[in-house]
Amino acid sequence: MPAIPFEQRRRETTAKLAALMLANAFIFQEQLSSLEYKVKPIRYMLGERDFVGKTAIHWKMIIDEINYVPIFKVARDIILSLPSHPDADSSVRHLAQRALEIVSKKAALRHDLMGRIYHLLLMEAKYLGTYYTSVPAATLLLKLTLDIDRWPNVDWANPTILREFRIADLACGTGTLLMAASQALTDNFIKFRVSVGESVNETSIADLHKLIIEYMLHGYDVLPSAVHLTASTLALLAPETCFHKMHLYSLPMGRMKSGQIYLVEDI
Repeated sequence: MPAIPFEQRRRETTAKLAALMLANAFIFQEQLSSLEYKVKPIRYMLGERDFVGKTAIHWKMIIDEINYVPIFKVARDIILSLPSHPDADSSVRHLAQRALEIVSKKAALRHDLMGRIYHLLLMEAKYLGTYYTSVPAATLLLKLTLDIDRWPNVDWANPTILREFRIADLACGTGTLLMAASQALTDNFIKFRVSVGESVNETSIADLHKLIIEYMLHGYDVLPSAVHLTASTLALLAPETCFHKMHLYSLPMGRMKSGQIYLVEDI
């Protein structure tokens, strides 16, 4: 069987990755619609004649008035680059409908589903320099790193202290390590409060998740698509909580138009 030309593989990989970003944004839109009255559910949007155009407008509203920029900006840029053609509208509608099916399976949303699909889809993972960190490995690493006995001077139940605690992944990929960090921090919070006789309830856990996402976790990557997936992975750990800022950033790489060079590896 003849090998597929590199350029064809690159185009197919790009198309698959773009489709994943759109599907992921639709999934998050549906989750967010139950928290923010301004956000329309997918079924409402599917009733629009110009589905692609209305989606682009709606995602801009989310970016401007609610935030979640790392999730919706990349997806909106993809939407805006699509040609005005019935096939494009049909394909995007199909992605939205499949997103509805995924949302109905709540358990899947909490297990890094999109991160796994992301790495399965990449035909040129080596070219992009992406390597998947397994969930079990990430969980074990962060459990050991953030073990309470290693941090005897940290009051894990004190929001004021935790607000100053920082965890950063400088090559966050799809957010597997940051997701594991969030889970380890939550475990520490619960264990510490129980050990000192304080109660744990839904409100305190929701406040903790908001604190973790808005202050404690920082992620950086050169791929905007990876930052997009990290943002959704972290947000879906607490889908019932609305976040208004995330410290997730896409870093420049290579030679810029100004001539400045960033993050070039020495060979």
